[in-house]
Amino acid sequence: MINLKRTSTENSGFKDLIRELTGNEEDKSSELKKQYAELNMAEYFESVVVAFEDNEAVGCGSFKPYEEECAEMKRVYVKPGKYEKSVEVHIIHELENWAAEKGFATTILKVAENESELIKLYEQLGYKVTPNFTPCAKKENCVCLCKSIV
Repeated sequence: MINLKRTSTENSGFKDLIRELTGNEEDKSSELKKQYAELNMAEYFESVVVAFEDNEAVGCGSFKPYEEECAEMKRVYVKPGKYEKSVEVHIIHELENWAAEKGFATTILKVAENESELIKLYEQLGYKVTPNFTPCAKKENCVCLCKSIV
């Protein structure tokens, strides 16, 4: 059973997962990830959700304010082998609910254009591809998505 916990960037499970995510990103395409490294610094995230299975952190995600009524989803990650349990979907729904409780009407996120399965998942969850927002406005390797959550 998957249990979700609303927490902060100080959560040890979140820190471990972000270290794992960062390592995986460096393996994929270090030059591209360097371009986004500053934007993904966890200390800037306001709200964090960690998914646990049998007391093990298996996934995480966060959001931060982007504009007055818009929250940006950041660092959504699930450990390899945990996708079949829909952990990512649970995390996304919890982040959306929390953002709505905090008064946000919309969520946005960005995904590398080569992550077609991830883009497809977000579209199945109601996200729509939107013109790239700042800081991705002039980057061609990024796909931005948006969803109304109210």
